[in-house]
This record gives sequence, structure tokens and C-alpha cells, in this order.
Amino acid sequence: MSLEDRRVVENVRSMVVPKAQVAMGEKKGSPLTLEIDWESFASSNTSLEKLEGEAFRDLTRVFGLISRDEMGKEALKTITKVVVHMATVPKEVKLVVANGTIDYYLIPGRQVVMESDMKKLIETAI
Repeated sequence: MSLEDRRVVENVRSMVVPKAQVAMGEKKGSPLTLEIDWESFASSNTSLEKLEGEAFRDLTRVFGLISRDEMGKEALKTITKVVVHMATVPKEVKLVVANGTIDYYLIPGRQVVMESDMKKLIETAI
């Protein structure tokens, strides 16, 4: 891994993820753990750089939409962790909600789960 690649990873790990974790927690009204499946992104630092503008922004907005009232905030408390994975082919792009965890598989810059679909999937699961 080149020096530039290591810089990208360090920036995402130390700056982008903590900021996104706080923003998502604030929107959903309760703390949340945000994890990155680093191994799945090993071959694509360009994709890592796009997480903030795509996956994190979209999830934060969807949490805000769902938590617009107390019922939504209470339901979102069941979500305690989000794990973001890099999908390798478009058919793997999906959002899975189970056991208090959202697993989000995406191809940053190419294919993500639409916000309306994301909202529907989360609301159905909680």
C-alpha cells in the first residue's frame, strides 16, 4: 500500500468515520457504532474517499426521516451498529438489517442503495 493510500485510510478512519458516527447518532437520537469492512475496500481507496459523500450522508438523512417523531426515534434505538462493506459486483449492492445491525454493501461512485429503498428496508425491519 502506497503512502497516499495509507493517508486516505487514516483520514477515513480518524476523521470521516467518527464525524459520520456522531451525525448518524444525533439524527437517530441514540448512540451508534459505525464500522468499515476495511478488507473489502483494500483495493479501492477512491471508493473509501467517496463514503462520506454517499453512504454516510444517505444513511444520516434516512435516520433523520425515520426519527421525525418519538415513535421513529424509539424504533431506531434498536439499531446499534452500521457496517459498511464494498460490494464487488452490482448485484451485491444491498442493505441488510438484522439483529440491531445494518450491513450496507455498496460500490461508491457507481452504485448505492437509493434513499427511499433504504428507508423502506429499515422501517420494515424495526
